[in-house]
Amino acid sequence: MTAYTTPELPRLIVNGSGKYKYVFTYRNHWVDGRSVRGKGDTQSVGKFVPDGDDKDKGEIFFNEDFVAKYPALEHFRVFRYKGGRLEFKPIDEDDNLQKPQSVMKLHAGASWALFKMLKDTPL
Repeated sequence: MTAYTTPELPRLIVNGSGKYKYVFTYRNHWVDGRSVRGKGDTQSVGKFVPDGDDKDKGEIFFNEDFVAKYPALEHFRVFRYKGGRLEFKPIDEDDNLQKPQSVMKLHAGASWALFKMLKDTPL
């Protein structure tokens, strides 16, 4: 297995309500002696999927745009634990994880299907 170096990621925070949680990058700045984060200082970079009953632990699935900025992420599964600690686990080449393929649906009209069925009958 090839050894990959883990990427240096910006600060990440998990936000969300209900059952959906998303991962954001953020940047704080100082206003009147307080550290604050403005709306324009965050950017969504992926989805956080909690692991079972423990809501503070789970896997992060990054958006394609974010992976394009940090290409080393293609070779790792990223897990987040309580306190914001990230763990990078290499994806085994034997796992054969594949991206889902897009499926193209084609629809044929009912008259075409009936014509094909009746074409071979002696009627």
